[in-house]
Amino acid sequence: MNLRSRTHLVAMMTLLIVAVLCSVFLFVRLQKTQVEREIVRVDTLMADAIQFRGTLSDYLLHRETRPRLQAEAKLSDLHHLLGDQMQLTVAHLLHDAQSMVLWDEVSRLLAECETLFADLSSREATPAPREQEQRTADLLLLSSESLILTIGQIHRLVVSDLLEAHSYEEMTLWTLLAGLGGLGISLFLLLRKGVLVPLQQLHEAAILVAAGQWDFRLHSRRRGEFGQLANAFDHMLDQIQETTVSRARLEAEIREHQQAEADLRASEESLRLLFEYTPVALAMFDREMRYIAVSRRWIDDNRPFIGDQEIIGRSHYDLLPELPDHWKAVHRRALEGDTIQIDEDQLTRIDGTVQWLRRVVLPWYKDNGVIGGIVIFVDDITARQQAEAEVHRLNTELEERVGQRTAELVAANQELDSFAYAVSHDLRAPLRAMSGFSQALLEDYGERLDGEAKIYLDQIIIASRHMSELVDGLLTLSRSTRGELRRDLVDLTALAERLLMDQATVEPERPVSWQVEPGLCVRGDPVMLEVVMRNLIENAWKYTAKTPNATIRVYSENKEGQRCYCVADNGAGFDMNHANRLFKAFQRLHRQDEFPGIGIGLATVQRIIHRHGGAIRAEGAPGHGATFRFTLPTAETTSKETK
Repeated sequence: MNLRSRTHLVAMMTLLIVAVLCSVFLFVRLQKTQVEREIVRVDTLMADAIQFRGTLSDYLLHRETRPRLQAEAKLSDLHHLLGDQMQLTVAHLLHDAQSMVLWDEVSRLLAECETLFADLSSREATPAPREQEQRTADLLLLSSESLILTIGQIHRLVVSDLLEAHSYEEMTLWTLLAGLGGLGISLFLLLRKGVLVPLQQLHEAAILVAAGQWDFRLHSRRRGEFGQLANAFDHMLDQIQETTVSRARLEAEIREHQQAEADLRASEESLRLLFEYTPVALAMFDREMRYIAVSRRWIDDNRPFIGDQEIIGRSHYDLLPELPDHWKAVHRRALEGDTIQIDEDQLTRIDGTVQWLRRVVLPWYKDNGVIGGIVIFVDDITARQQAEAEVHRLNTELEERVGQRTAELVAANQELDSFAYAVSHDLRAPLRAMSGFSQALLEDYGERLDGEAKIYLDQIIIASRHMSELVDGLLTLSRSTRGELRRDLVDLTALAERLLMDQATVEPERPVSWQVEPGLCVRGDPVMLEVVMRNLIENAWKYTAKTPNATIRVYSENKEGQRCYCVADNGAGFDMNHANRLFKAFQRLHRQDEFPGIGIGLATVQRIIHRHGGAIRAEGAPGHGATFRFTLPTAETTSKETK
């Protein structure tokens, strides 16, 4: 079957399918239209029945001629609407027994209404008992109400049928659309398989052949017009290829030659750009030391000596006659095949300028392996040499200044040693004398002195003892920042427990509880760290003296990324507004009669912690205790740093 016959067959089948689908849709549409008409007639019947009921009520209330005539007219209209033809049409439309029963009931009720209304109208001419007339009126009203209800049931059935017809219409419409869509897809697939695909294959084959793929063939197995066309296309390619093989070879050779020339030009251009824009001073010479290529950096570095003249093809020695002989010797060695690198070389220009250069000289080779010349890389390192000389000068000056400062520091330490010696020996002797003579005076002549004189002597003894304590504290504070600092492993847990036990031994009557975290180890000077822990624990013990259920804690915590070692108590505490005075020498936040002391302990602690490279801070509140936190290198950190 050829293409035209297949096209006619597909067109006829398409028209047939469309005609069937459209006929089904029109049939359903007519059914729906008929139901819509019948529902209008049922609505009219319902309206007349309601109007009959209204006029009947008016007549029964007033017994006038006008409402009676209106009621008779409505009964006539109802009778006309309930003709046999409408009943048969609606019953056929509803096609069920329920509708027939309802229509029979409507006819019966309408006939009953006509009979009762006629009976009621005839009683107007002949007198009748009042009770009998009232009973007839009630029956008439009841029958009219039943008539309205029955017509309403028929109306609901017709509406239900209308909805069903509407659903059929939508379903038919969607079926029609789906059928048309499927038909369109089927037609597209048939068209694609029978026409578009063969045409696409022919089109792609033509493009490939146009691109020079003369060996391509379709080898189609199709029957009909497209198969014949594909075979003819393959036969045409066979004939063309036989006549164009030699021409294709010639064109290929021409293209290869043109590509080789283009590659050569591109390579030369790339080499030229590389030489011109390389960030170092670079020059290429032939065997006679004539310039072949040169970078811009080379031209910029030598412009003060050669100016803006063209240098390609000119001799390097003519342009720079100040070149020393050992440079020319290096050039000759490179022309013989050596690669020479000189990291520092001094060159004195004609104008007396001295430059420091770093040079690399190496040969370049022709295609046949013969040395064609040399390439010179030059880097001006004059600025670096000057910077190194300046750094050397500054280092020398710094070493001299450090030596001077070291000597000054040694002298200051010697003066501090002299001061400590003077305090230790020169001040202690007068203090011992004052205290001793006062004590002797009190013991030998105490009975002869009155009460006020004894008080004065006691104050002298107390002041001497306090002065001695101040001298001891001053010496302790001085020694805390001097001497060699050791970095040994110190067990703070064991140290704290020992110091707390010492305090408990001195004051066994005090019920003080303490908690010491196990495993607290640091690197530091054992003697100095014992001074730190002793001062902090003694302070905690002293300032909890007036606190019931006194508690002292020694623990560690991580705060702001650092491990802090803490000594906390629930004693007297302090006001944070005066925290800046805690670590100053001879500064106290409590009265002497409350908590005795000289104000040296925390200042000594701070100096020792600072000397270890740590920090210390305090937090507290009056009546709520105090916490002292300090940082020190841990054993693990110091071990890692040492490794």
